[in-house]
Amino acid sequence: MIKVSVRDFLKTGELGPVRLGMSREQVQELLGEPDDTGGNSRRHRVPTIWKYGDLELHFEQGGNRLTLIHADDFDVLSGGEVLEIDAWIAHKGISLDQVEKELELAHIPYCRKDSLYGPDTIVLSIGANVQMTFTCDPARRDSHASLVSLSCIAQDT
Repeated sequence: MIKVSVRDFLKTGELGPVRLGMSREQVQELLGEPDDTGGNSRRHRVPTIWKYGDLELHFEQGGNRLTLIHADDFDVLSGGEVLEIDAWIAHKGISLDQVEKELELAHIPYCRKDSLYGPDTIVLSIGANVQMTFTCDPARRDSHASLVSLSCIAQDT
């Protein structure tokens, strides 16, 4: 089992030994076969998404390079049988206010952005290309926004 930390992921964009730009072969050598795959079709037979627990590793369409590390729809972030994740603040129901306080206590820089998805979505841009996305009731806004996803995307995609 490989131990990884959400705190380190937010700072560096690396999930333990897994980092953007790696090839499928490098990921498979580190993590083994994925729990599940997706993103394939009749036209694109090779899956672009490898899933380990709640984590999705997205590879470029028609290519071999890891371009996105993503998680959504989780209670407490899990890496399946291969990754032991110290989830820290990556759990369902944590508020935007709580996350900002924890980031400040950990001295992890971030900036708050409005999202392209509309007024009920707020994004925190953190460290090395990492984003945490929160949704809320537009009437209540910031203090009631809760975490819905965590992503690190390659800058050149």
